[in-house]
Amino acid sequence: MNSGAALVEAYLRVNGYLMLDEVPLVLPDEEAGGYRTLTDLDIMAVRWPDVKMGAPDAEGRILQPIDTHELLDVPENAIDVIIGEVKEGRAHLNRAIRSPKALRMGLERIGICSDLELDATAEALSEQAVVRLEASRPARQVRLVAFGIGTSRRTETHYVISLHDALEFVEDLMRRAHEVLLPSTLSDPVLGLLHLRNKFR
Repeated sequence: MNSGAALVEAYLRVNGYLMLDEVPLVLPDEEAGGYRTLTDLDIMAVRWPDVKMGAPDAEGRILQPIDTHELLDVPENAIDVIIGEVKEGRAHLNRAIRSPKALRMGLERIGICSDLELDATAEALSEQAVVRLEASRPARQVRLVAFGIGTSRRTETHYVISLHDALEFVEDLMRRAHEVLLPSTLSDPVLGLLHLRNKFR
């Protein structure tokens, strides 16, 4: 895993997401026989709407939850699924990840859509930044996000989140949470390094 991907995983983790990384999408190779890789999905992340992260009281209840990063535009009333591409250069999505076939396979890995929803959701997501599914409660939304160098924004076809903005958020959060985290050993390489650095201050 490269440094950019490690940063994105730490960023999504502190915003309450569960993740799969470097997910290979494999297809039969009809010409050569065997199988071939269509593409790899750098990040697949899922967040449930009732996630609470923050300092607990003596009973373990989170009374003052940490707010999620506003750039993520996390929905309050829906399961949020991010299919993400991570670049240490300019943030963009590879053409392969935008294909309905790749998106359908990714959605199957997460299990967020019923069989009846899969094709329509993959087709819609290949043309727009976010697709919302209202058939069940909580509702679900799926979106494409490019992480890398550039200005954080939403385009017609995907979201862009700057690695610089992600790092600033994580650094600020780790500073504010230092007292709570002080007894902990963090195995995440990015969070662990920032946690260790804050111990020296």
